[in-house]
Amino acid sequence: MRIESGAFATSYADDEIQWSFDYDSIHPLTNRLKPKSSFLPSKHEAKRVAELVRKIEAGHFDQKEKEEEDVFELWPEDTDPSQWKPRHKRLEAPPIRLPGHAESYNPPTEYLFTEEEKKEWEETEPEDRVIPFIPQKFDTLRHVPAYEGILRDQYQRYLDLHAFPRLEKRRVQIDPDSLLPSLPQPSDLLPFPQKLSIEFKGHTQPVTAVTCDPHNGEYMASGAYDGTLRVWDVLSGRSVRSIKFNAPIEDIAWNPMYSIIAVASGNMVYLYSPNLNPISNEKTNLMLRTDRRDKRDEDGEDGDNKDPKSKSILKWRTPDSESKQNGVLLERQHPKPVLNLAWHPQGIFLSCVSSDNSASSLYIHNIATRKTAQPSNKRKLVRCGMFHPAKQQYFVAYLKHIEIHSLDKTDSVRKLRGTMTNITSMCIHPTGDHLIASSAEGKISWYDLNSDSNLPFRVLAASSTQFYRVSFHPAYPLFAGSTLKGTIQVVHGSVTTDPTVPPLIVPVKLLFGPKRITIRRGDDGEIESKEAGVPSSRCCAFHSRQPWIFGGFDDGVVRMYI
Repeated sequence: MRIESGAFATSYADDEIQWSFDYDSIHPLTNRLKPKSSFLPSKHEAKRVAELVRKIEAGHFDQKEKEEEDVFELWPEDTDPSQWKPRHKRLEAPPIRLPGHAESYNPPTEYLFTEEEKKEWEETEPEDRVIPFIPQKFDTLRHVPAYEGILRDQYQRYLDLHAFPRLEKRRVQIDPDSLLPSLPQPSDLLPFPQKLSIEFKGHTQPVTAVTCDPHNGEYMASGAYDGTLRVWDVLSGRSVRSIKFNAPIEDIAWNPMYSIIAVASGNMVYLYSPNLNPISNEKTNLMLRTDRRDKRDEDGEDGDNKDPKSKSILKWRTPDSESKQNGVLLERQHPKPVLNLAWHPQGIFLSCVSSDNSASSLYIHNIATRKTAQPSNKRKLVRCGMFHPAKQQYFVAYLKHIEIHSLDKTDSVRKLRGTMTNITSMCIHPTGDHLIASSAEGKISWYDLNSDSNLPFRVLAASSTQFYRVSFHPAYPLFAGSTLKGTIQVVHGSVTTDPTVPPLIVPVKLLFGPKRITIRRGDDGEIESKEAGVPSSRCCAFHSRQPWIFGGFDDGVVRMYI
């Protein structure tokens, strides 16, 4: 009803709505007068103004003049643009080549094309032509027709001007030789092995392990796939001891304290005494106490194996009379083939890696008490294991990384990683602060054990080959690696006690094995000779006192380089 009568729908809309604004409107909505406070001065402002006037009259208030701002014109019109300093050196556009005799309307006869030259010019690609036109001859200038390619040439000229760089490229002039590290000459790093001296011949199959006498360096031992262990006199090259085992020899290790050579042959580990020094033999027998142990073995009182099923496998036993007469002191059978051996610096503990293609097992034998411990129960494929020369630590090399185990806490302390995917061997520096590891990818990684980084400090790479074995020299700053190509890479690696000075690693010599030559008789009866390449070097070991190195090759020969 309110809407039909022209009123609002609700009753409260009939009341007057008051509108108020903070500013003076031209057409106010109400006729109310402004409040008194809008035109009376503020008492607080009056007091502040009076105080300022009093300070000015007393001279306590110094009114500083406003400093004029230093405004300059960005693009002055009175400045000569030629005086502006260019930011970059500007290059001029390339000039047009001046016309020669071929462009003339009446060129000499030698510039005119023959039919063969004209045909060759037409078959040539436009960008390969010497001149972009065919020279023509006219009697007078007025007979010359208009140039049909003038528009095309002008357009090409515009493109050249547009694409031409207007700024000169400032290239840094660096000598390539200055980017290389300053390394000393190999002649300044002598002594190191340089040439072949003696060949030790006697094995019929590839040599797999070489070790030198750590006591005085007079003898060297080698093992091969023919199952033969030979002890050689270093200076004369004569074989002084030889013993035959039932399976191929994978690794051998000479005890650093006693006259014992550990031999890994198949699933067996043999402790062999070469009987080179009576005093050393007496010391070895006293440590092993074979006379006392024989009776305990017969009575079955060996305390490290309580399981009757594993009693025949994990137990040190005295060999038969024939082997004992040949020098074998003790033997022990393992569940899998033994591939790696390593002695503790004290000469009592022996590390063994028993492995096959599926899994591996680590054993640490105490040959004095004839007990065995396992530092790790992981079923990963293990390549080798080694003891730290000074600390109670044990290094285990897997396929892609190296773990450091504490023998006191029996847990992993550290894990060394790198770019290697198939580790073949490793060796620890005599000081115990550095470690090198070789891989099947042809790399040798140097690790700094004092550093917090678990990545290699330096990586040496060989060209298209793989490393079998690496070794440190016990006295000289040298290490080496044997390769599949039959070479031995000798590297100088000197370290200091100052932690701020990095190790100096310089390859100094590449030793080659002899080339094999195959001789056969041809169809016509003549003898033909053909080179069959260099035999692979599967192992290497340094002399304990001299800067000499021994290398075992696939042709069954051990070669000494001096």
